[in-house]
Amino acid sequence: MLIRMNSNIYRVPQRFAGTTVYLRTLLIHGPRAVIRFAESKPKPENWLSKLIARRNKNIAAVALANKNARII
Repeated sequence: MLIRMNSNIYRVPQRFAGTTVYLRTLLIHGPRAVIRFAESKPKPENWLSKLIARRNKNIAAVALANKNARII
């Protein structure tokens, strides 16, 4: 939950701050498991394998978490 302060500035209310950290942690752990699983499989040509080849695994995990969060 975010509160809009100005036209483009958002902040997290204090009562939700701890929950937000936990939710962010959960959103990152799933993509890390997907990346670990994808490394053991033959390399299909999808955007995640291309991203892992170009970037760090943690950056790829955050990108996948962002994609999952947009779906939710």
